[in-house]
Formats: sequence, C-alpha cells, structure tokens
Amino acid sequence: RLAPETKGRELEEIQGYWTRVAAGADPNGDYALEWPGFEPATGEYIELDLPSSVQADLRAEQCALWESIYMSGI
Repeated sequence: RLAPETKGRELEEIQGYWTRVAAGADPNGDYALEWPGFEPATGEYIELDLPSSVQADLRAEQCALWESIYMSGI
C-alpha cells in the first residue's frame, strides 16, 4: 500500500503524461521519464510505477503462445 505522498507523485506523473498528450500528442517533457515510441523490434513500453521505468517485451511468453496458436491455424 502506498503512502499518500507517494500516490500524489504517481498521480502527478500520470496526469502530466495525459496533459502533454492532449496538448500536443507527445507525452514527453517536463522532466518526465522519456516515453519510448512503439517499435516492434524492441517492444519497449513504460511501466508507470514508483519509480517508473522503461521495460521491454510485455508478457512475451504469453504473446508467443497465442501467436503460435494463431499461426498454426487452429
């Protein structure tokens, strides 16, 4: 469970991303962690947490399973 002051920082970060997207379609700026553009080769995404971080290959094993089922034509 997060302390109230921690929740405030997390909410401010998320609000900042949404505000910048609404204002100009780019979530980056204002000292925020750089939100990577989607690239299939890297599969990078931002994990909004404290601290936020850039990760890669979200649920790669599960995606590979469903892709193999799809590709097999079942």
